Amino acid sequence: MNDKVIEVALHEYDRLAAECVARIGYRDNLIYVTLAAYGAVIAYALHNGEATTPSEMSVFGLLVLPWVSLILGWSYLSNDLKISEIGNYMRRDLEPRMQSVIDASNRTLFGYDHAHGLERYRKTRKLIQLLIDEITFVFSGVSALIVFAILVPERSRGINALCWLEATMLAGLFIAFLIHRNPEDRNDRS
Repeated sequence: MNDKVIEVALHEYDRLAAECVARIGYRDNLIYVTLAAYGAVIAYALHNGEATTPSEMSVFGLLVLPWVSLILGWSYLSNDLKISEIGNYMRRDLEPRMQSVIDASNRTLFGYDHAHGLERYRKTRKLIQLLIDEITFVFSGVSALIVFAILVPERSRGINALCWLEATMLAGLFIAFLIHRNPEDRNDRS
């Protein structure tokens, strides 16, 4: 009976580890996708042959950049949260179940799943990563709104409303990154 339980738990561990690897790859590639999308939007918005004034350029394309920031930023954050949730589940649920089955409650079974949390500069690294995430997904969208406001000082009410909506949504993304910056530490306190 114990062998079957161990076999099932190890299979679950393998599947969760594989999902983590896939999600990490997807999450990390979102950075490259984001940078490419930003480049395409900015190139479109600021280039129109011989255009010399904002009205001749396609600067309204800058209003697409906050949406790109929001969508890709939320996808990045969602994957990051799932990666953390899987790690937490493996450490807090799966490992204790296996420890009880094999009577090894005083041993760490999945060493690496614990070791990365003990890294010497983890808190500093996490803060730097938060800053990079905020710059990549929030600051870039806000910057596009600021450049648009400078290039197009007279805007219709509808365009102003769109700009405020985008700014509000970017503020929400900023807060979401702050709240979820380190779910492992938050869960350790509960």
